Amino acid sequence: VVFFVPVAIAVAWLLSLNPANGLFPFGRSWLASPASARSTLLFIDALYLFGLASGLGLMVYLPLWRRSADTPQPTFREVSKPMLATWALGILGVIVLTLSTFSLNFVLTNGGPARSTSTLGILLYQFAFLRFQMGPAAAIASLILLVTLVLGSLAGLLVIRTRLRLD
Repeated sequence: VVFFVPVAIAVAWLLSLNPANGLFPFGRSWLASPASARSTLLFIDALYLFGLASGLGLMVYLPLWRRSADTPQPTFREVSKPMLATWALGILGVIVLTLSTFSLNFVLTNGGPARSTSTLGILLYQFAFLRFQMGPAAAIASLILLVTLVLGSLAGLLVIRTRLRLD
C-alpha cells in the first residue's frame, strides 16, 4: 500500500487535470507547456505542504484542547517554542522528501515538456535504469544522501536545542 498510494494520488491528479473531463475543464492541459507544467506541479506540492503543516499544527494544539480541567492553561510562550520547532521539523522533512520526488512528476509528466518538471529522482531513474550509467546515478544518489544527512543533522540539533519530548 505504501508504494501504491503515491502513484494512485498522481493518477488522481492526472485524471483531475485532464482538459476533456477533469475537475478543471478549461479546454487546455495544464501539463502540456513547460511554463504551466512547472507551476502546476509546484501548486500541487504547495497543497501537500499546506496539508502537512495543518496536520502538524493539529498535533501541537490537540494536547492543549484535550487537557483536563485541573491542568492550568499554558502560556503562549510555553506553547510557541514546541509549536515552532514541530513546524520547522515538518518543513525540513518535506524538503528531504521533495529532493528525490519521483512518482508525481513521473506519472504526470515524465520529466515534463522540455524537461521543465525534471527532478533529481527522475534524473537518477533515467541514468540508472534507462541508460544504465551507474556512475552518474551513484553521484546523484550521493548528492541526495549528502543533503539529507545535513538536513537530518539540523533536525536532530533542533530537537536537542529545543528539548522537545513526548509526554
